[in-house]
Amino acid sequence: IAKMGSWEWNMVTQETNWSDSYFAIHGFKPTEVEPSFELFRNRIHPEDVHLLDETHANIMKARTPASFQLRIIQPDGTVKWIQNNIAPVIEDDKLVGLKGVIIDVTERKLAEKAVIASELELRRVWESTFDGMRVVDGEGTILMVNKAYCTMIGKSREELVGKPFSIFTVESLQRQTLEKHKQRFSSGTIAPRAEKELVLWNERRVWFEVSSSFLEIEGRPKGLLSIFRDVTDRKRAEDVLKDSESSLRYAQEIAKMGSWEWNMVTQETNWSDSYFAIHGFKPTEVEPSFELFRNRIHPEDVHLLDETHANIMKGRTPASFELRIIQPDGTFKWIQNNIAPVIEDDKFVRLRGVIIDVTERKLAEQERESLIRELTTALENVKTLGGLVPICAHCKKIRDDKGYWNQLEKYLGDHTDAKLTHGLCPDCVKLYFPEAAAKAGGSQ
Repeated sequence: IAKMGSWEWNMVTQETNWSDSYFAIHGFKPTEVEPSFELFRNRIHPEDVHLLDETHANIMKARTPASFQLRIIQPDGTVKWIQNNIAPVIEDDKLVGLKGVIIDVTERKLAEKAVIASELELRRVWESTFDGMRVVDGEGTILMVNKAYCTMIGKSREELVGKPFSIFTVESLQRQTLEKHKQRFSSGTIAPRAEKELVLWNERRVWFEVSSSFLEIEGRPKGLLSIFRDVTDRKRAEDVLKDSESSLRYAQEIAKMGSWEWNMVTQETNWSDSYFAIHGFKPTEVEPSFELFRNRIHPEDVHLLDETHANIMKGRTPASFELRIIQPDGTFKWIQNNIAPVIEDDKFVRLRGVIIDVTERKLAEQERESLIRELTTALENVKTLGGLVPICAHCKKIRDDKGYWNQLEKYLGDHTDAKLTHGLCPDCVKLYFPEAAAKAGGSQ
């Protein structure tokens, strides 16, 4: 069960004995090969042979037990990790042999590598994005932040982690901000996406697009992952558009917006310069028309236009929807089409509106969804045991979160990826098996 095998090597006669489990760990049947030190040495991975030689040299010199890990090559070419525990055999003050136990620790080594890989992947995803990312708990305590978030807020990681997240804002707003978070966290009413103007601790005002997602991972407290993108420039462009019609063209260029109008009686169509640009055309390059616009729509999204138009004709109310348009070079953009009907004498005569290039936002949303999936997967693969663990000073049982006392082995098995093996230490051998201890002591 423990994947252990015992062995003994008489250095005088060169006689070697292996247990059946020892043969099995090496991938042999007991009748298949003759056990020998040379056979064992030849099965060691070439990069690890020096570990055996150096350990043997130290044992020969100090005559003390040793333990080390190395790789062995199976007959089929695969590799296993073993832990080799060696004890010298002394007779008449002479080193006459070695004996010990090998333990197959392959699964543990692979698990260790998986944890390291998961941590590295988490760190790569976490630090490689230009968006600010932050994880907080239900009390609003910051658990993690990335470099981009620190840059946006203007504080170092050391100043943020472990502190209330409201530290980002001015002191007069911190208490209110924190209490509002606690209420929304407990009720699960935090908006998945929002645009907010935040007043930072240094009184600088910044508009952020914030995407939030709850992290619910078994064995870990519930957390909230928030991803921040600075959209201050875009919001300022929108303000310019609202404040001054004379700045319309400038604002449209900055905000990637284009206006249009379609006369349904005469079929005459007008596009602004920015509208042409969003479609990848120059104003003098094509004649604007409803059919030209419809033909540029991605085939999978044409139904969105037709359905929206039908609803406008029926309800005579404005509408807004998003779809993809194909550029002259074959690439595509995402646009938001805002349409308003024009009614004259109770007759439907025109449609007009604004299109907005939302490609960057759509790609950012896809990237954030991917980041959340990667982060969640990476965090699920990282299983650690930390914090204060209540343990009985006498029987060594551990109390779990529900108040039950568990054996140490069960608690570690439930809360870590460790796989435990059982044996007896020298002191317990003397206490519970004195005859065997005396016999072993006499042989030395």
